[in-house]
Amino acid sequence: MSSEVKERVVSSFFGTRYFTLLDLEIKQRISVNGLCSRQDLGNNLCQKGYAEEDVEKELIRQGHCSTIRYLPDKDTYVSLDMGKALWMDICHRINEQDQLLAGSLYYRKGFITLDVYRTDFQSPQLRKAAISSGLRRAPVMRRTGRFQPGDASRCLKGLLHVLPEAACGPGDYAGVLQKTGEKIGRKPPKTPWVWLAVHPVIEVDLPPWRKTVLRALFSLTNGPATWRGTPVSLYELTGYLDASLSDIEEPLTYFLGTGIIQTAENDYTPTEEGYALLSGIFRPRHRVTFAVTRCGRLLYRLEVSSPSFLCPEVLDFLVEAGGCPHESRGTPVVFSPGRRSHVMEVMEGLMKTIAAIEDR
Repeated sequence: MSSEVKERVVSSFFGTRYFTLLDLEIKQRISVNGLCSRQDLGNNLCQKGYAEEDVEKELIRQGHCSTIRYLPDKDTYVSLDMGKALWMDICHRINEQDQLLAGSLYYRKGFITLDVYRTDFQSPQLRKAAISSGLRRAPVMRRTGRFQPGDASRCLKGLLHVLPEAACGPGDYAGVLQKTGEKIGRKPPKTPWVWLAVHPVIEVDLPPWRKTVLRALFSLTNGPATWRGTPVSLYELTGYLDASLSDIEEPLTYFLGTGIIQTAENDYTPTEEGYALLSGIFRPRHRVTFAVTRCGRLLYRLEVSSPSFLCPEVLDFLVEAGGCPHESRGTPVVFSPGRRSHVMEVMEGLMKTIAAIEDR
């Protein structure tokens, strides 16, 4: 099975994640250093005023979120590509959170379902506009509505109109801590975190056998253990696949190394971020996630996430409409800043493209 042709898969989406200051400190340190001994990392964070118990809990959570991986034999934490990519995205978008609207849309039986993600940076005007447009609150951190295509367009247009004007530009570590710290400081002590709009990305090699093993693992566990999934044993996995231990050793080693799965005592479970990013490969739906940033009085920048399993017709439309895939990973497709009317023209065309695919 080692002779299989490689199949590079890139998965991504716009969504929301919550972060604590401790969480962000760990992401920055691990992303910059690449690896760090457990003792040095713990000592450094405790010197900054964090409690040892909180540090230990957060390090465990970081493993579930695919930011880091713990190597017991070396008592060391190493950074994972997913975690580094997410940290870079947080820094890139931190100064745009106030004027950013992210969400998703999909089409079913003549209706567009529009989801708008909620963050701690959204203005009261945007919240009011979302409510008056008929969007209702839904888990997790989103508002949702089911519209005729024309009504979905009007709803989105109204939301873009109330986005605040501000100068955009990439941020850095200090900016992330400052802006998130200010938001957390205004919240009750019981909620010491902040919700941000982010664009996680993973890039992996998934030849057919690895893909088969991953499908089986996702199916048998029904999601991460932290989401009430059930870890799977080697015995169950080999029996389900009618394979030997040597057959699944290479795929499991690869998935562990990339942060897609982790061990749970002697069993295996998907990580939260690994499952969120890659489960869509096995149940493809024409759901498209996007973000619009108001970067001037009359200028808006549209981005559409474009994982490698996105329907080719959708990607073709985005490129023909003037979008440019990200130079290294191809996602997201980014449009040059333009007027709101141009953004709406692209979004309306996107809805029509998705509807045509689903109606076939």
